[in-house]
Amino acid sequence: FIERAVVSGTFGDKRDIGVQVTDTKIKWKEVRVEYGVGVFNGTSQSAAENNEDKDVAGRLGAEWHGLWAGVNGYSGRQPLGDRSRFGGELRYVLGNTKLQAEYLTGKTERAAKSPARQQGYYVLANYVWKQFRPGLRWESWTPDRDAPGSRQDAMTTGLDYLLTTDRKNKVSLNFTKRLEGGAAVANDEWTLQAQVSF
Repeated sequence: FIERAVVSGTFGDKRDIGVQVTDTKIKWKEVRVEYGVGVFNGTSQSAAENNEDKDVAGRLGAEWHGLWAGVNGYSGRQPLGDRSRFGGELRYVLGNTKLQAEYLTGKTERAAKSPARQQGYYVLANYVWKQFRPGLRWESWTPDRDAPGSRQDAMTTGLDYLLTTDRKNKVSLNFTKRLEGGAAVANDEWTLQAQVSF
């Protein structure tokens, strides 16, 4: 899909100053294990540290015969309050078919010093047939579990036209139908993207 699910983008698309250790090639019999652990400022990209505390993040996963399972976590303290994340993910690839799901929950600091309790998930499926890859994703995102009507659901239908066998060069078309928990908003979206890799 052209855009990541809202929960993945909100919790995961972050850049920060810190140090990280990872390994993705640990083998144990028929299982491949990977991990990552890091310590960060927690103040976002190119921003100076604003307190004496550090944020800690970690991820652990394993793959066995096309089945991937992983967990991740994050914990930190900012001047406005504490921040925490926890999640789990599953992915299964069989031939040209992929099924994937992820769930994330956490608390994010805010000005009132009462962290917003957030959660979200997505499930998706896609299939490669010749030069085409159709896909379907359902996602749900709740930015504040204590605020009635804040839940947002969306269904994205996508189609990739694969220009090369490595699948890195493609033209993608997505349609996203959004369903708000409160008043409806005219925010459904068509997206067209061309990707070239060389």
